[in-house]
Amino acid sequence: MDIKNKKTYNILSCLKQVPDERELGTDKETGSLLRDNAGSIPNPADSDNLELALLLKERIKDLGFFTNTIALTMGPTPARASLRQALALGFDRAIQLRDKEFAGSDVLMTAKSLSLAIKALEKSPDFVFCGESSSDGDTGELAAELSAFLGYNFLAKVKEIISLEDGKLRVYTEEDSIIKEVEADLPLVLQVKFSSQKPRFASFRDRMEAKKKPLEIWTKKDITDINDQRDFGYKGSPTKIRKIAPPIFYRSPIHLKLEDYPAFPKELLYSKDPKSYLKNFIKAVKGEVKASSDKQGFIKGKLSYKEAPPKDSLAIIAIKEEKEYFSYSLELISKLQSLGDFPIEIWSVKDPTSREDIEDEEDLKDKILTNVDKWKAYNSTHLLTSSETAQIFTNLAREKKATLLILPATDWGRALGPQIAARLETGMTAGVTDISYKNSQWEQVRPAYGGMVLATVITPAHRPIMMTIQPNVFRIELNNNRKAIKEDYYINEEAKRPVKILSTKKANLENIFLDQAERIMVLGGGFTEKEDLKIFTDLAKARGYEWAVTRPLVTAYLSAHQRQVGVSGRSLKPDIALLIGVSGSSQTMSGLSQSGIIVAINNDPKAKIFDQVDLAFVGSYQDFLKALKN
Repeated sequence: MDIKNKKTYNILSCLKQVPDERELGTDKETGSLLRDNAGSIPNPADSDNLELALLLKERIKDLGFFTNTIALTMGPTPARASLRQALALGFDRAIQLRDKEFAGSDVLMTAKSLSLAIKALEKSPDFVFCGESSSDGDTGELAAELSAFLGYNFLAKVKEIISLEDGKLRVYTEEDSIIKEVEADLPLVLQVKFSSQKPRFASFRDRMEAKKKPLEIWTKKDITDINDQRDFGYKGSPTKIRKIAPPIFYRSPIHLKLEDYPAFPKELLYSKDPKSYLKNFIKAVKGEVKASSDKQGFIKGKLSYKEAPPKDSLAIIAIKEEKEYFSYSLELISKLQSLGDFPIEIWSVKDPTSREDIEDEEDLKDKILTNVDKWKAYNSTHLLTSSETAQIFTNLAREKKATLLILPATDWGRALGPQIAARLETGMTAGVTDISYKNSQWEQVRPAYGGMVLATVITPAHRPIMMTIQPNVFRIELNNNRKAIKEDYYINEEAKRPVKILSTKKANLENIFLDQAERIMVLGGGFTEKEDLKIFTDLAKARGYEWAVTRPLVTAYLSAHQRQVGVSGRSLKPDIALLIGVSGSSQTMSGLSQSGIIVAINNDPKAKIFDQVDLAFVGSYQDFLKALKN
């Protein structure tokens, strides 16, 4: 091959610098974040992003082609640290978008700004890599919205690159525990699945050399025309943060020392009826205090008065036709019904990958039909990509002029929703734990900054208002006062499709039944050694408990993401939740809001977790084990 005509593939990685959660604090009176003393770090999920980009670079080199690698970030001066990291790992070029005009950008405006910067490059990238989400916002929306603004094909939750041939990339992705083999035409935006790669580390010499390499600083004038009058940053962002506040908790914790109750661990774990044991124990130590299983320990925000939304509001719930999504939709319908009397519709898609459970499905469908006004169901003969589904729902949203468009915060919903939002150029809030109508605005509440605070988000002017809502955070209390008819539509496969799902299979995971578990042991960041963690996971299995973890154990590669509890993990509602070494961030506790009795053991008497449980024991996990042995 003539070297002059040798193809060069352009690879770009989008990076982010995030606050160091370990150093962030909040003002107890105002709830404001105290950032002055907090440093910043490269976003943890970008390690996977960079690693897969470098692996692709090596594969392209092995195929006999050239590559050009660029790292791009948007943010203030400290964001350069992420770029230095990329340069130290071998990237060729680093660009920082830095302008006061970009300050306060929400996800949509960030994606739009980054897309303009990418379009301003001399040569368009063939591949744009993004991490799964950022640790501060944890929305997971950027990659999907960026693909829409660039007009690139999109691949969500990429785990592994299989091949690159004839302008097509073949990869494995994993969404909702389903592995898909996907083939896509270039150019592409790839969202890399968190914890899917083993990141390489730069040597000391490489880090020193990276400090000498130039960083390019681009401002608004470098990515837009001089006559461009569009608003950027906060002004141009559809979503606005109305307030940031610490979470409100509605349990009545009983504070004890584990050393004063050495028999408790054994009696709890070996009890034939642990729920009754806990209720009796609580009565014994604090009179008639009720450890009620019908009240939430983590309240996502509560109206002091009820304001009804306008009756012409139209709420849409978008789902897959699968049993678990039918259950999620009933939660969302119930919540919407509690807010007022306005139309509610279901939009669904079904393709050959939809998992059916005929025994229970018909009953769930009947419940949906008696609680919504319409159900539009789209049935496909082929495996639908998230982009194809996004186009269906985008067209519908434009036609129906919906007020709200809600999706469950599953992998499917998080991949689909942002693509719709970008096409409609509207705001989207991810991982919502409560929704209400107040002061003529739809308020969406979600944990932010690693779960340290709750952010109340509004979308003042753009419609539809879009959000993904955490499953298992609302009770199902339906009105059963409507009667819809399911309208079925059919989609045939087109001859030319830029992204194709070639095959699917269930991920090779251990059997995890967290959603059905009545008793769960949640292990937190207090565990740092795999050996200690295994002792407790074995103990949980032996005593009839399922076990779950908080985010620090996933980021430390000590547990699979499928076991994570919280906004970026799973929401659970066991009768008993036994929390050991858990700090108590709202990110985690929002996933346990529907738990019956919560027991926490932590060796820090001032741990945040002790304000959010029924029984709070000061003690270490080693003390817990010692008590069991004795």
